[in-house]
Amino acid sequence: MDGKTAIIHRGDDRSVSQHKKSLQPEPQRGCYSALWLLWGLWGIGLVIWLVVKTGKADILFKEHTAIFITVNLITGGSLLWTGMRIVMKILKRNKNSQPAKETKKMAAVPETRAEENKGPDAAADGVEKKANCSDTLIAYGTVMTGVLTVEGNIVVEGVVEGNIVCHNRVNIAEGGQVKGDIQAKLIVINGKITGRCDAHSVTLQEKAQAEGDICTAGLVIEKGAVFSGHSLPGKAAETSPAQKAQSGR
Repeated sequence: MDGKTAIIHRGDDRSVSQHKKSLQPEPQRGCYSALWLLWGLWGIGLVIWLVVKTGKADILFKEHTAIFITVNLITGGSLLWTGMRIVMKILKRNKNSQPAKETKKMAAVPETRAEENKGPDAAADGVEKKANCSDTLIAYGTVMTGVLTVEGNIVVEGVVEGNIVCHNRVNIAEGGQVKGDIQAKLIVINGKITGRCDAHSVTLQEKAQAEGDICTAGLVIEKGAVFSGHSLPGKAAETSPAQKAQSGR
């Protein structure tokens, strides 16, 4: 098996080398073409010299008919062959240049599409999107008790009885309830919360019911939301809800 593999590889190398040679210029063939051209010009010059030297073209043609015919055939054939070689080279160059242009165009199209698809993922409402952080879902009908600490986002559709510490976004959906304090970058409430909210931005949507203080630099209250408590401007508290819970608050 190894010997057969080696033979196949040698054949591939030869085919690759032949392909490379075909793409490279051929100086020897160019020299042959130039040589045939020189022979043709030499034959024409010889005929002209004989006619001018003797001054008797008719007599010279009759006496040396074979020589004239041979010279004319060599001259005409060499000129014809040289012209055909030049035309074939021009056509070959045009054919080789067209696939290269098409390949460049095809390569440019995926690059353009890739550049169009690129772009920074806009952080919705100032929230960072982290590829390694997945959303934590507290599903409908679930009751969770205790302190909840999450690196990514939290979506609450059920009930959480305890404090929440989130490094990104907390979303309390319609029907969801949180009985405890929340500390996060962004808090969006469309359910019910009883406790303190510390975040850079807090949004109370149409179905929201908030009971407690809200400490935030940006508070948005939509029409229909119910808020019972105090709005404290500024940054989030330095002491996290988890630390407060552990301290016995």
